Amino acid sequence: KLDEVAPPGLVIQPDDTAAIEKGKAMGSALDALMAPDAKEGRDAKLLPAQELSDKLMEAAELDNPYTAQTIMTLKTQIDLLDKVLRDKRSFVEGQLARAQAEITSEQYEEIKKVFYHFDKSKDGLLNQLEFAAAIKAMDFEIADHEQQPTFLRFAKEGQRAEEPAAMTIDLSGFTTFVLQQYKDNDTKDTLFAAFETVANGKDTLSAEDIRAAIPQEEADYLLSQLELKDGDHGLEYKKFTEAIYGGT
Repeated sequence: KLDEVAPPGLVIQPDDTAAIEKGKAMGSALDALMAPDAKEGRDAKLLPAQELSDKLMEAAELDNPYTAQTIMTLKTQIDLLDKVLRDKRSFVEGQLARAQAEITSEQYEEIKKVFYHFDKSKDGLLNQLEFAAAIKAMDFEIADHEQQPTFLRFAKEGQRAEEPAAMTIDLSGFTTFVLQQYKDNDTKDTLFAAFETVANGKDTLSAEDIRAAIPQEEADYLLSQLELKDGDHGLEYKKFTEAIYGGT
């Protein structure tokens, strides 16, 4: 089932619209498999085995002639499944980020410069503290409560031989994160610029401005989302843009 969701050979090229859409669908499917309720469902399937294991331990029955599996080996397989899901999600995200984001050689050199500056162990890997410092140096704003989930989304374990369980980010993972930030910022700036053009440079829009610029169905939706600016009859598009892409 996992191979159907994200085959290892998937390659998403910038000019391949079909592959990009397929990649997005795969990402959504993997997100669903990684959701808390999905993980809880997988863990719940171990409960009968855990109860049986507890009873066998109480009865001092340590040999099971019916299976070589133990509760520990089953838990290990669940943990391995979670790791495979994370790795496949990171792979798809990386492919999508590279296909949808344009980056200059100067930008890539800046990414590498920041990465290696904060790689204090000089092994080509960042731990969570180093990652947090690196993204701060690049002026990316990540809320405190989002920093660990963001790190884990791009990190992998087993990259340090002396610490096989340590989660770290390599240059490829860090580049993927930065490219996604560039893409999000570009999209946000593009939307804001479009609003500004329709508003003829004003910081508010009128309903007439919107209806004259886009189809009726889209206009109706947009008008239902925009808020009136305090003390004015205009519709405030900056707050709407910030709400979609984040910001203060």
